[in-house]
Amino acid sequence: MTSMEANHRRSAAITLPQLGYDVLLQILTRLSPVALGRLAQTCQEMSGLTRDETLWMRLCEADFRVMPSQTFRNFGWKTLYSRLAHPAVFTWGESQSGVRAGPINVPGRVATLNHSGISQICCLGWSMLALSRDGRAYLWGTLNPEGGWDSDGSWNGRSTRPFPFPTEVDTGLQFPGDRIAQIAGSRGFGVLRMDSGNVLALTEMESAKGLKVLSQQHTTELGRVTRVAAGWTHALALTDRNKILEWHAGRNYSFDLKVNDDHDWVGVAGGEGFTVGLTRAGDVYKWQDGHDSRPVLDTEISGRGYTHISAAFRHHALFRRGKKGDPSKVSVFSTAEGKYSPVSLPDDAPAGDQIVEISFGDWHAAILTQQGHVYTWGGDGGGQLGQGTHRQNVLSPKLVEQLRDDGWFVFQIACGGWHTACLAVRLQ
Repeated sequence: MTSMEANHRRSAAITLPQLGYDVLLQILTRLSPVALGRLAQTCQEMSGLTRDETLWMRLCEADFRVMPSQTFRNFGWKTLYSRLAHPAVFTWGESQSGVRAGPINVPGRVATLNHSGISQICCLGWSMLALSRDGRAYLWGTLNPEGGWDSDGSWNGRSTRPFPFPTEVDTGLQFPGDRIAQIAGSRGFGVLRMDSGNVLALTEMESAKGLKVLSQQHTTELGRVTRVAAGWTHALALTDRNKILEWHAGRNYSFDLKVNDDHDWVGVAGGEGFTVGLTRAGDVYKWQDGHDSRPVLDTEISGRGYTHISAAFRHHALFRRGKKGDPSKVSVFSTAEGKYSPVSLPDDAPAGDQIVEISFGDWHAAILTQQGHVYTWGGDGGGQLGQGTHRQNVLSPKLVEQLRDDGWFVFQIACGGWHTACLAVRLQ
């Protein structure tokens, strides 16, 4: 090699900082925490990049299956990552199907899941569904009290069997070796997104017919499913081509597919008889169940910079960043009241704390904050507020003191019909 050729190769070499932010993040998410620590010592640029919140947010999803789309959190991901090896599962309240979710009116730890590495949780109408970091799902409670499958393949009107303790969901018959990447819950069935992009509906635990294949990756031309959600009686999915897929449950849990590709969708959520979608431009659309229903622009709330949505039953919530130094803005729409209302933390909340997640049950709701605190309000007929009271309704968000006092940092919450659940880690 001549000196001229050597100089040309040196001048053509690309250094890591020259690759660009997005390319570097893709590379760094493939490295181990030990390798990232060594890289941080090489130069100032790498030191800053290995502390990047987006990097650790992606690592929480890649290594632990924590879903960033389920929260509005914007910092603290690196600290959370370091504590995710053994999260604790807490539940409280009571389902109306005879299966207790945990202690009636205060958070109680689900001991059987202590070493399962649970990283996602959702509540259905009468049950709960949890997902571990290795892609295994566990259900407890009564999945569907409105009926199940008989051994001869016919549908019956009997309540499905209650599971008082977490029981693993077997997906091996449909997709052997394919692990579950995300879970969501409707009123009476679960929604499972697999690593492959396939989507399943869990309608019963005791029969192979209880797992319904909604979408198979190799058969869809609408893009790879990257996120799932659920309404009252319908499953929802968002694809990497920014399309929304809807599966509405008919009689005997037969599912009909509806495709919504009218806009550049980046978020979707559902409730009782409605779906709400969020576009890349920050516009909010709502539409009712039914194949003829089309998205209608919500002119009251669109164009205000909302970037995150959640919904259940008769409510949906929208989140946007506040101006520098201001808290995030959260608006909740109530179908019963027909209007949006701002939601904020009580005056005695820690300074600088912000709302990052809201979950809705039938008659109660829960807030998760940036600092890992949980606030609940609404009806307390089943002890679902976790306040140590029973049948004492709370009109505005109130701190669940037990979780704070015991030193737990909560990173996900979920509300069901008359029960509530959360995932937590210790930061110390």
